[in-house]
Amino acid sequence: MMLSPLIGLCFRIPDPSTPIDEALFALAGPEVSLALTPRSGPIIVEMEYRIAPQHARHFYQVMQKIQQARQRNGAYDWSIARDVGDSALWTERFRCPTWLDYLRWRGRSTQGERELHGRAIAYHQGPEPIRARRMLERPFGSVRWTDDAVDAGVTDVLPIN
Repeated sequence: MMLSPLIGLCFRIPDPSTPIDEALFALAGPEVSLALTPRSGPIIVEMEYRIAPQHARHFYQVMQKIQQARQRNGAYDWSIARDVGDSALWTERFRCPTWLDYLRWRGRSTQGERELHGRAIAYHQGPEPIRARRMLERPFGSVRWTDDAVDAGVTDVLPIN
């Protein structure tokens, strides 16, 4: 207990005025047009990759490692699928329990996991970037609107406290 002040001098809390790491800044916030609360969910995330057929096996091996990283960080129901009509199109899909869990998930990856995802992105080909979608899943019976209820917009997003 008496060593606590000394430890505090050696391991200082970072100054909040220091610049934010650019990698974290890139994850600033997804575009949202629904009124979401921290408990809104589940959230489905889909990412579409275009992979040359000759690289498919290597891409798949990298994605198996990404599955472990996604699940370690809280995602569930992870899957990877290849389009039967367009063999270059691969879709990664997973769920996060709530919007708050999704936002937390985005900030949990380690440097090694970001490098691993960079390896997967390196296999992506084509003029357009990887397409990412975030969807609010609406299981049957979960929406209890009346006929006169208005679909709340993005201006109604509640802050996370």
